[in-house]
Formats: sequence, structure tokens, C-alpha cells
Amino acid sequence: MACGSSAPAPSVAPQATLAPSSANENVPESTPPLGEEERYFSDGSPWNQPAPAARAEDQSDLRSIAESKPGEGLYVNIERFSIRAYEAAETEVPVDCRFTNTGNPIAAPIPEGAELDPTVDSPMSILDRDAGRSWDFAGLRRDEAGAYSCWLGSEVNLRGDGVAPPGPASGEHVGARWFESHRSRACGFPLLAGLIRPHELERGEIDHALVLGYPGIRGRFYVEPASTAHSVFELITEDEGLPCGARVVLDPQLDIDSLPVDRNGKTILRALQRYGAFVGDYAGGITLYAEANGPAFARYEAIGFDGASLHDHPELLEHLQLVEHGPYLDGDLNRNPADLVARSEASRWRNLEPLPGSIRAQFEALPNEDIDAPGEFYYRSNERRHDVIAEALAGRGGVTMGVGSDQLYTFAALSGATMLVAIDYDPRIRFVHEIYAKLIAESENPERLIARFAPRQRRQTAELLQSSSEQAQRLYRRLAGDLHTYLQRVQRRPASWLQAQHYAHVRSLILSGRFIARTGDLTANGTLREASVLLRSLGAQIGVFYPSNAEQFFPFREDFVRNIANIPGGDRSLLLRTIRHPQLPNVRGDSWHYVLHDLSDFRERIETGAYLRINEVMEDLIASRANSQDGVSRFTAEIPHHRANRRRRREQRERSRPSQR
Repeated sequence: MACGSSAPAPSVAPQATLAPSSANENVPESTPPLGEEERYFSDGSPWNQPAPAARAEDQSDLRSIAESKPGEGLYVNIERFSIRAYEAAETEVPVDCRFTNTGNPIAAPIPEGAELDPTVDSPMSILDRDAGRSWDFAGLRRDEAGAYSCWLGSEVNLRGDGVAPPGPASGEHVGARWFESHRSRACGFPLLAGLIRPHELERGEIDHALVLGYPGIRGRFYVEPASTAHSVFELITEDEGLPCGARVVLDPQLDIDSLPVDRNGKTILRALQRYGAFVGDYAGGITLYAEANGPAFARYEAIGFDGASLHDHPELLEHLQLVEHGPYLDGDLNRNPADLVARSEASRWRNLEPLPGSIRAQFEALPNEDIDAPGEFYYRSNERRHDVIAEALAGRGGVTMGVGSDQLYTFAALSGATMLVAIDYDPRIRFVHEIYAKLIAESENPERLIARFAPRQRRQTAELLQSSSEQAQRLYRRLAGDLHTYLQRVQRRPASWLQAQHYAHVRSLILSGRFIARTGDLTANGTLREASVLLRSLGAQIGVFYPSNAEQFFPFREDFVRNIANIPGGDRSLLLRTIRHPQLPNVRGDSWHYVLHDLSDFRERIETGAYLRINEVMEDLIASRANSQDGVSRFTAEIPHHRANRRRRREQRERSRPSQR
């Protein structure tokens, strides 16, 4: 099975926010109700984006399923094993669900007379058009007294992107917040996602992706936009098959008009050509799903749709193709429940929405300070072991801000940043970022980006950079050869931004306008201060602030202390520094000791006035014996203020001495 680089992040409608959208967020009261023929989820949702061309070379899993079921074509489930979908009633009734995606009890407006699916799955979705949300249930039951219960209930924002944060395999009820990742379908999809609806067949057009039940589904592992994997049992293994989230399309070269299928069948086949279908559950055959309820059944009958027209054409399965998908995610979290939180937060990049023009204009207005270029030019990072801090950065979210070149991209990807702000003392670094931003936007995967620095590609790459600044064009000509070698080396390092999933994150930040690079002095009342004011006004918080080792070159005077105080931080905000110190061992294979310092604690220490240089701050760390032997230290408020306390005791002694006359 080919499973190469991630597809480009989809474009989505702008919102005036720096925070990513959430499938569980409340819908504002001003949101208009969903129209009866309006498609669910945002325009940028994977469900509403045309499928990329199928590029996977190995189609064996698809072919093997077709060969194992000779004479069978595509099913379309309607009455059984499909989704019972109903409009919300006026009043809500409690539903006693064993699990919910919010962790809270559910009360849902299930209408009187709603018919349950007779199968064991018994899925049902209740749609509230005014609120733009649905209540989804798996294993819904009603006892003789009319009380409802279910195995798993979820609340879904139908104005969001329809994608949940990644989580564990279905049936593995372990790990922090696992329930947030589940919807009431095995692969974590909302029940209304991918349904064939009556009005779509009536008009002859389906304008969204479909959902696919698949007999050869793979257990344990999944790919985005799925958020969970199917559990493993006797018919499902973790060694072969298509994972949850895999996308299948119909050969675009197939002439649908010439096929001997009816109008309804051709409508479905055109949707499979343009949008494809995401693997969403196990089924005994290759299966699509249609909305199921009384009014829908009547409309299907009126247009002659019974779901069987494609089943009589098994030859169609030979034209299904697998779209190359992103990296596998492991749904087995028995190893470490904290993995769920880290992976959930770090994956939030896919929900990034383009910055509105007004907000982007404010970032563009941030000044570049007039600073002469220093003698040394650090256009590439000399840090080699970012893998040792990957776990500590995971799930920080927020804004990554700091100095340096491409190492910032790794920190943004590892932390799941929603914004990247680069502010470096060297004015040339801004143009290095300009080169990267332009070429990353034009390169769908890291291999393509690296190739743009290769000798054979330099003329073509120079043409791509013609709209860039003269400084960026000159730097590309000067540095291309060195950067080509450097980037190949970086790609081989663990946890680098040139790994496929991390590159996709960085690229999404750039494509959504969430990356800005400026020249600025950390110790001046200038760009850093203005950037902090802007971020604070937008309600954003720093996830990772990275000064590299710059602190070793200046004293902590008033402007620097004030700059740190003004950075919009929260409980999860982290200052990441590199340092060389005789009492702090370097990471094996690297030239640096990494210090993970709670931003609030650093702020508190330097505001005392007792710490005038970074080595004085490090005295507290060394005195506490908190530095680890693997070259990484964790600096928190629990470490005593040794230096400040010594200064306070000295001042007290001086005040207690009798005055001399």
C-alpha cells in the first residue's frame, strides 16, 4: 500500500480568529439556519473538497476485495445499516449514553415516532437546522417505557469542518479524552457526513464526498481525516486493507454517460469521480449510504431509487482508485494515554482557516527595525536533536514566536501552532524566511521543496522567486547549494519539519497567511513589543517562545524585561532556549543543552531584578539539581529562587547593620 505525503491543506472560509475551528464548538446565535438543500460542514471541509488525483501505485487492496466478491458491485444502503436522520423536535428527551464525545450527559430532541434501525448498530442522527448541529447516536435503543439509551452519543457542529481530533482505536476505551475523538461511526466521522440525500438525486448532483463501508478495512491504524481506527477482530487485521480515512475515487477517464446505469446511478458515479468516498466503517460489501427516514423513502420511490442499480455492475469496481493518503496514525494508545492529547492538539493545523484580510494587514504592518547585519549569518540551524523535546512541545498550540530560521518550523509543527511569528536580529533571516515561504507554498511535499534547491532546478526556482524581493533572490542564488545539502540532512533527522506530517502543518500555516517574518531586537521597544500587543488584542497566546541562545549576548535591562512581560502567555506557554554551560550537559549528538522554561516563571524571576543575565537564571536550575543527564532541563516555578533569595538575605543583613556615624 502506497501511503506517501499528505495532501495540501484545503482552503476554508475565513473567520476573524487565530484559533482553529472545532467540530464541537458552539454555533453563534447569529448563524443562519441550515437550508434543507444546503450541504453540511464548511466549504473547506474535507467532505466538501474535490478529491486530488489518485497517485498511489499499489491498488492491490481494492482489487483483492473486488476479486473476493465476484458478481457484486456497489451497494447503497437505505433501509438497513444506513443512517436514520430526523429533524429536531420541539422538546428534548434524555438519552442514557455509555460514552459521549463531550463527556457530558446528552438530551436530544428526538421526535415522536422516530423509527430505529433494526440492526445492532442502530445509528440515528437528529438535525437541529436552527442551531446548525446534530446529535448522533450509535446503538440507540428504546425500552418499553420509551426511555432512550445508546452506546455512544456525540454532538456535532454542522458548520465546522466535520473532523474530530485523532484518538484511539474503536473499542479501546483508554487514554485521556479519547471520547472527544469519536463520533458515532467507527472511523470517527459524523453520521450525516457523506450521506446521499433525496434532493441530490432529484436534481442529479451530489456536491460532496461520500462515505464508504468496506469489507477490507484495516484495524488499529487510520489516516486523516478519520479520527479513530476500527477495532481488530476475526475479519479485520492490522496488517492489510484500507485504513479508516482512506479516500477512493472513480477513474476520472471513465465515460459515465455511456454506462448502462440509470440516472440515479450516474449521479452517484459522478460524485465518486469528483469527490470520492472516505472509508468510514466495516461492511460486508463495498457500500455507500443514503439518508433513511419516512419522507426520504417516499422521495426515493418517486424517482425510482432503491440502491440496487450499481450493485448489478461489478465491473465498476475495477475503476475504483485509491488516492494517496497521509501517514498512518496508530489507534492503539495502550502504550501511553498521553499520546492522545499530544496528537490531538498537534493535529489542529488541519482546522486552520485563512486569516481575514483585515487581520493579515495588521501583521503586515508590523515594522522591521533598522539593524545592521551582524558578522555571523545563521541562515541554517546547528541544532540536531529536536526529537528530545518533541514530547514537551506537543499540544502547546497557540503561537510559535522567536528567532532563527527553519528550526522555528519544527517547533511550530511539533506544538500544533496556529500562528508562526519570526523576529530575528539579523535582517537577512527575514529574507531566508521569504524564500522558504514562497517555495513551500509552491511545493506540495518536502521532497519537492528540497528539489527546488538542486542544481537542475535552480533556474526554474529562480523564476518562481521573481516576484520576491531582490534580497531574497540574491540570497537564493548564494545559498541554494548549501541549503540543498542542509535540507536533505534535516529531513533525515527525527522530528524535523521536513517529515511529511510536519511539513503539511508548516505549509498550512503559510497558505493560510499565518506566518510573518520581521527584523527585530528582543531587547528594544520595537517589533517584539508591537507583535505582542497585536496578538494580545486578537486573544492569541504564545505556545512556544524561542530565543535560541540569544540571551547569552545581552543583559536583562528594562526593555527586555518589559518585552517578556508583554508577551501574551498562559499556563501552557513555554520558553525554549538553547545554552552552552559547563554544568549543563549537551544532548548526545548535539552541541546544545535545551531548557524548557515555563514562560510565566521566567517572567516572574527576571521581574525581581535579581537576575541580570541568563547564567544567573541558570544558577537556580543548577542549584536545584534539576538538570537532566540527557541534555534537557525542565524549568518550572517549583525550582526555588536561589539567587533572588541570596540577594534578599544580603540586603536584610546590610539593613540590620548598625549605621556608622
